[in-house]
Amino acid sequence: MDSPCCICGGNTEVFQCGKPLVRQYFFCSSCGYIAMASHQRLSSQEELARYQCHENSLEDEGYRQWLESFIDLVFQDYSLETTAKILDFGSGPTPSLAALMTQRGYAVELEDPYFAPGSPPGPFSLITSLEVFEHLAHPEQVVENLALRLEKGGRLCIGTSFHSFTKESLHQFESWSYRSDPTHIGFFTRKGLDHLMRCYGLQAHGGDGKRYACYRLSCPPERAMLG
Repeated sequence: MDSPCCICGGNTEVFQCGKPLVRQYFFCSSCGYIAMASHQRLSSQEELARYQCHENSLEDEGYRQWLESFIDLVFQDYSLETTAKILDFGSGPTPSLAALMTQRGYAVELEDPYFAPGSPPGPFSLITSLEVFEHLAHPEQVVENLALRLEKGGRLCIGTSFHSFTKESLHQFESWSYRSDPTHIGFFTRKGLDHLMRCYGLQAHGGDGKRYACYRLSCPPERAMLG
């Protein structure tokens, strides 16, 4: 059964992918968001088990360079005092991104439902969230919560692989490597993510259009939603 898109409220239609396991997805033709059917998602215990298997070490030079490239983009044309409050949302079992920002002189707080539970209150000047949004069951709720903890003018910078599939090219989604991870349950276009952010007062403020996007809080979510 079709359901409204959680990103833009548009109509969605169901499609299936058959490899390696048959999974059902909902595609929104308005904003492009693709969501795995909720009944086919992993349980929290299964999800945790997969995250605990991740091996993300800063001794891996390629991994370290990837993290550094994200940090460089985050701080590009953005001067931030080392006393500023920073939150790394979805820090994971090994908070490597936070460790690298700490090496640059910043104090970084952590938040992760499994490995750093709780919600540091902020307000934060910067919130980072790298390879997290594709795991979210309710991204709209997460964005609202994060926006409420940003100071006005603060930035939310995320990393997730954007897709460019259309209704006509959805048959190619099956072979997209980013889909193969069973903990990846939601897939954005840049257009769709921009729309979601605007709903909570966050305006596009940089990124590469492929994997990284930064947003600046222009007004608190309460006022943004009234608009």
